[in-house]
Amino acid sequence: MRYIYEDPGQTNLSAIKEGDRGMTATDFVKLPDSLVADLKLAILNADMDLIDTLIEQIRLKDAVTAGAIATCIENFEYDKVLKLISQAISHE
Repeated sequence: MRYIYEDPGQTNLSAIKEGDRGMTATDFVKLPDSLVADLKLAILNADMDLIDTLIEQIRLKDAVTAGAIATCIENFEYDKVLKLISQAISHE
C-alpha cells in the first residue's frame, strides 16, 4: 500500500482567503431572500446535499461569502450561520 500526500505548496490560496474572513449578517442581506431561506431550511433539516448545492449557487453571486459559509458548515458551526441569517432577516 502506498499513500499519496497533498503537496502543501500547491494549496489553493483563494480557498484560504475565502474562509479566512469573518461573516456578518450583511453578507446574507446581499443574497436573494429565497436562497437564504432555502439555506436556513437545509441547515435545520441537516440536508447536506442541499446545503452543498446552495453554497455553489451562492458562490456564483459571492464567492467570498460562499467560502465562509462552507468553512462554517465544514466546522459544524451551523448555529453561527443560522444566527447570522436570523440577524439578516430582522434587519431587512
